[in-house]
Amino acid sequence: TAGITDEKGREATPLPAGTNIRELGTKTQTELVGRPVKGPVYDFSPEIDTYLKEHLFGDIFSSDLLTHQERELATISALASLPAPVQLRSHLNASLNVGLSPKALREFTEILRRDVGSTEAALAQTTLDAVLAQRAAK
Repeated sequence: TAGITDEKGREATPLPAGTNIRELGTKTQTELVGRPVKGPVYDFSPEIDTYLKEHLFGDIFSSDLLTHQERELATISALASLPAPVQLRSHLNASLNVGLSPKALREFTEILRRDVGSTEAALAQTTLDAVLAQRAAK
């Protein structure tokens, strides 16, 4: 509050009637990760798969309030600040999968350094370096 007045933003555009949110979420998750997602955690707890595909990737990521690139940059910033290096690595990969270039991500680490902190920026930069090295080795 402290004298700050923010305007409320617009509401997200509703999805077309009849949209299969699970199919949409599965498509979005696959696009972000770069491949279909599977693993033992989904066998152990199918509810996690439902939550991720229907709520996170279906409901949230289908919102047109942010692009996938904008959402990934916000996520990278938050994960570097927590810190959550394993998740940060995953989201740096997702950022590349949705079209952010290595140059743009390097520039973003400088924005983090300037506006968030040197510790957070260093984590983002070293993690980005590792992600790029791993991709180059493939």
